Amino acid sequence: MTPAAPSAVAPLGRQVVRNTLASYLGRAVYVIGWMIMAPWMVDRLGPDRFGLWSLISIVSGLYLTFDLGLQSALIRYVAEFRAVHDSVRLRAIIGMACTLYVAITMVWIAALVLGRDLLLDLFRVDIGLRTEAGTAIVCAGIAYGMINASMLVGAIFSGLHRMDLWSLLSAGGTLLQLAAVAITLSLGGGVVGVVLANGAALLVSTVAAVLALRRLAPEVKPSWSPWPADLWGRLLRYSLALQVINLGLLVLFQFEKLAFGRWLSLREVGEWELAYRLAFGAWSLPALLLPPLLSAVANLGAAGEWERLARLTERASRVLLLAAFPLSAGLVALAPTVVQAWLGEGHALVARATAALGLALGINILTGVGATVLRGLDKARFEAQYHAMGILLHVLLGVVLVPRLGFDGGLIAVLVSTATSSLWFVFRYHREMRTSAARFLQRTVVPFASAAIAGGVAGWGVAHGLGGDAVGASRADAVLASVLGGAALVAVNAGLLAAMRAVTREDIRELLTLVRARAAGGGAA
Repeated sequence: MTPAAPSAVAPLGRQVVRNTLASYLGRAVYVIGWMIMAPWMVDRLGPDRFGLWSLISIVSGLYLTFDLGLQSALIRYVAEFRAVHDSVRLRAIIGMACTLYVAITMVWIAALVLGRDLLLDLFRVDIGLRTEAGTAIVCAGIAYGMINASMLVGAIFSGLHRMDLWSLLSAGGTLLQLAAVAITLSLGGGVVGVVLANGAALLVSTVAAVLALRRLAPEVKPSWSPWPADLWGRLLRYSLALQVINLGLLVLFQFEKLAFGRWLSLREVGEWELAYRLAFGAWSLPALLLPPLLSAVANLGAAGEWERLARLTERASRVLLLAAFPLSAGLVALAPTVVQAWLGEGHALVARATAALGLALGINILTGVGATVLRGLDKARFEAQYHAMGILLHVLLGVVLVPRLGFDGGLIAVLVSTATSSLWFVFRYHREMRTSAARFLQRTVVPFASAAIAGGVAGWGVAHGLGGDAVGASRADAVLASVLGGAALVAVNAGLLAAMRAVTREDIRELLTLVRARAAGGGAA
């Protein structure tokens, strides 16, 4: 077993700060870029074609979802084998992932080519769009296939604890995609042109990332010799549980596109897409707090430091809810004024969907730390069980409610399925970890939830009083109402949390210390 040559690593504190800042920069470029691009795309493509593009973009979600959980598994095993200097298994796991990703891509391309007419019939695509839609589906299968290559490279960067470099490369790739789409639309290109522009930009950015990886760690490369037999079992057990989890996430936030396309129209699909982008753009902050915990938990669990793990879990939950609950309250309370400021009048469905997604995300975040802990302890099957429950309930409710209640039926399906499965997981997690779910809800959830709700009420009162959500209100009025309403929400939320002393400086300091020490496999905190 040959030791892998370590890459240059910055001092631990600087490395964590660098990774965090780069992650937020990469996410900010993506969120802000597509937030600016979306209204312009609606204007250039028209509501129906924008809805068609939104529906076809599910193909990219399918590639990300049906990857057999390889991305997360690859991050975990690259980090593990690199840490123990097992270059044989390190190269083998990369070779296995490359082979599986190519196979998955070929299967999806073939399925889309053979099934495009069935899909067009299923979503009742208008005859005037049918030829364009059929071509776009096949092009999407080929173009978005580059996502698998991009995610494979990104997983290796993350496993090497170089999320900072990957985030910067991702930001560059996003800018390239935005530029390609803007040029295509400016030249009069339609949905097919947008799909191909995205694929070309993905190809260029992936090649650049591969070249950067070769310079960073030239010894990290795939092996095509016979792979260790036991590695297949480890990979498949871990990755298949993550596959169920990925499917649950896809259904949770993308099933409505399918339901609206089948029983409503492409316009409703486009309105959902806009709400989805707004809600998840705002959700970037809490979402990026969880990934650094995974390797920290894995190291603490492997070392048997259960007391520190319990302390890390409790404090991470408080810090996560400190960021997540006010955002959830803001999405619910300020959705009408924010949508008015972003898109102008005529998008009431976007506002309703944004509020519903904000509430669903606020409930679902209760599973965030627990799911990360179970993944780090190689117990992802419990997270997979809760996602399986959510998938079944969501699909059943959607099939029943969307044809009867229309757009609002889809929103009800999201909320009921998310709340039911998320709360089940909270109690299942605490039973597995032998801790008290009631104590978690009482001491951690209730203070943050009550402060966020009070802040949301205050923010809604200020924004509504200023008339930013009124019919005929200008975008400038809506922007002012959104900003002042958000300020009121933050002030009330922060004031109540300070009065309750829900989070202390010691909580944040120890959380950062534990994550810093463990995220890169460092010593004891």
